[in-house]
Amino acid sequence: MKVTLRGAWEVISASIVAVAAVIMLTFYLHDRQQGASPLEAAQTFANDWQDWEESGIRMGADGATMVVATFMDFQCPYCRDLVPVLDSLRSEFPGKVVIEHHHFLLKSHELAVPSAIAAECAARQRKFAEMYHTLFSQMDSIGSKAWGALAADAGVPDIPGFERCIQSPQDAFPRIAAGHALGASVGIRGTPSVWINGELFQEMRNLAAFRRKAEEMGLGEGSPLEPFYTRERGDRSVLPSDPEAASAGAVNRRIARSRIIGSGSITSG
Repeated sequence: MKVTLRGAWEVISASIVAVAAVIMLTFYLHDRQQGASPLEAAQTFANDWQDWEESGIRMGADGATMVVATFMDFQCPYCRDLVPVLDSLRSEFPGKVVIEHHHFLLKSHELAVPSAIAAECAARQRKFAEMYHTLFSQMDSIGSKAWGALAADAGVPDIPGFERCIQSPQDAFPRIAAGHALGASVGIRGTPSVWINGELFQEMRNLAAFRRKAEEMGLGEGSPLEPFYTRERGDRSVLPSDPEAASAGAVNRRIARSRIIGSGSITSG
């Protein structure tokens, strides 16, 4: 009888271990797809990185020394977390850093394509940066809030024109397919993926790590920033057209405030 009980217990223990292993593997694969940790790519340096601008859209000063190319999806929560870090980097090194956004849409995000189209339609009215920040800061509203209302929050001037634009098919916006093709060509498998002057950035994606990289590149020491998220703005729907002109991370505070409402806490990069 003792042998029978021992055997049964061994079977049960083995089953528990197997189930736990499956659960851990599921979370691991999910995190890799969503970009919870720095993602590997088939290559770590791209010699043609200066040509990447053709498939992306830049936010920042022309002639900046540090080009941060990002491959992102507007429904990727880890991409949303990265945005205020990049805004802070630009604020610390004004005129020396440019962010180059590339669309890399994940099939698991059913609204990734219409979100990218919305951003492209805003870009046609010179409001890409504003729509970019609006889509990330209001990510939880995508799909429930009208696209025209999101565009209005971003300050898009011609809402009827924007609404006509978003009815266009995906192939009317060549940067969407071009960004994904570029990402696939260097082996990107998830979002966000970050490259600095053609080199895959494999450090922790926090401000301190980006600051160290900037200083290694000879950008000098960053300008001190006031603490983020300390002051409320009267109009929560308005974003500055250039984060470098914002007062010490106003865009960051707005994004974080949106996250506070949704989660009740702030996490630092």
